[in-house]
Amino acid sequence: MKILRTMALLVLGAAGLTGCGDGGVQSPDFTTELRALTLSTTAADDASTSDPNQYFLALGLDSEANEITAVGLCNTPPGTDEDDADAISPDGDLLVNCGPRDASYRIVGANGGAAHVTNGRIIGDAIGTVTVTATEDDAESNSLTFRIGSAIVTELQVTPENPPAVSVNETITFTATAVFSDGTTTPIQATWTATGAGGAALPAGTVVFDAGPSNTTPVTPQPGSQGQTIVITGSISSDNGNGGTVEATDSSTFTVSNEVLASLLRVEPANPVVAPGATVAFTAIGQYTGGTAPREGAIPAGQVTWASADTGVATIVPTTGVATGVPPGGAQTTITAALVNPGSVPAGGQTTANTTLTVTDAQCVAPLLLAQGAVASETITGLCVGCAVANRDASIDGDATTFATISTPVGLLLGTASLNVDSAPAAADIAAGSRAGFIVAKPPGLLTAELLSTLSVSTRANGALVEAAGANQTTPLGITLLGVIGGQDAALLSFVTTQPFDGVSVTFNTGVASVLPTVNVFQACGNSVNGSPPE
Repeated sequence: MKILRTMALLVLGAAGLTGCGDGGVQSPDFTTELRALTLSTTAADDASTSDPNQYFLALGLDSEANEITAVGLCNTPPGTDEDDADAISPDGDLLVNCGPRDASYRIVGANGGAAHVTNGRIIGDAIGTVTVTATEDDAESNSLTFRIGSAIVTELQVTPENPPAVSVNETITFTATAVFSDGTTTPIQATWTATGAGGAALPAGTVVFDAGPSNTTPVTPQPGSQGQTIVITGSISSDNGNGGTVEATDSSTFTVSNEVLASLLRVEPANPVVAPGATVAFTAIGQYTGGTAPREGAIPAGQVTWASADTGVATIVPTTGVATGVPPGGAQTTITAALVNPGSVPAGGQTTANTTLTVTDAQCVAPLLLAQGAVASETITGLCVGCAVANRDASIDGDATTFATISTPVGLLLGTASLNVDSAPAAADIAAGSRAGFIVAKPPGLLTAELLSTLSVSTRANGALVEAAGANQTTPLGITLLGVIGGQDAALLSFVTTQPFDGVSVTFNTGVASVLPTVNVFQACGNSVNGSPPE
């Protein structure tokens, strides 16, 4: 640590002495007084300049490497020997070190620089330069200058951290993230190694991984590695902003399960139905043996490849198993899952499985659209505190993936909240016998019966109720599950009308203690198809 004396005229004495005088009797009239301060820091010299009084700070770095200290220089009793002094003032007075002081710091920024001192450390707040001095009473210190540079890497994080056991041929991907001195994080390129416990070398062929440099490394244990402990380590070397480098490493440890995939049993969900444009995510279910007991479980992505027999009916992402219905619908295709490494399955094990995907005809065959003059509104009745309908026009914008949201934050014990959609004033009435309805989101885990007990659909004529079905009504709603639309499970709620109408409403109903605080509404349908009776 550099020690810089307070003023250019101070003469350094014998360093390290803190006594006052030579041990003789001190004058009873003598009072110790603080005369000056010496300011010093543990920060590194600024490599960009030859100025010995300029130091470097990384933006936001809070570290013992950035300590700043103000040490007092006090007067000495009469008769003190010059050899016992630490400094001589410009007036010729002998001064001694009287310890660290709780001084006040004055920080002056330049070129945008800013900093603050806390807990004995100086921390850069903005890139630029700052000059720091300390004061206490009438005593002042020398000045120190700091160049504040960009934030530097202070830590490397490898995730996931110590994940659960991984099966043979299962791929787990590790990611390197840099943590910077200003608290920000970002993915970073790292080099990767794989070792055993305690850094021991792994037997050849134990694991396959990407050594990088890369932000991620996929790691796949190989046959014969069951029970092995594997340590994945990421390492980086980064610029420290001051002519040097910062080295950082982090590790994550997992074990290879004794389980092996014995057979690909089936594809789930079995024989699903989706609308054109909707998606469904398939999962391959396998049987695992070698653990405490045989079990069934999802086969991880990367071990299965997916195919659709007829991509004109539905397409599927080979690596994820997400299938999408293709218009116009009204057809079926076979979805097949196949193991990427069929040779890893013991003799007699199944390596493929399939299911049938049905893509229905378009559900909302006569949507009420903003472009055709349709108008969306809301109706709130009773004591429905905080109830609202947001983004109403999203239910009539012609985009099947956008939605209006009916919110009931307090519940609907004493009120109702409705989204109303009316056709253009000049439009002809929609004929009796049409299946009026709405396409809504069905929250995960919510039973169909719960959805039907909460919502009702009604028709309108000139803004007045015509007929209704669903909750609290004698006519039941039909429900058709449509797969995933806009990232949400979707369903068509509809009923066959008996009278002409020019508008439709979907309502949270009075007297229902709703388990559904919000409902998202994708489309309003003047006529729809494939409405099935309640489950």
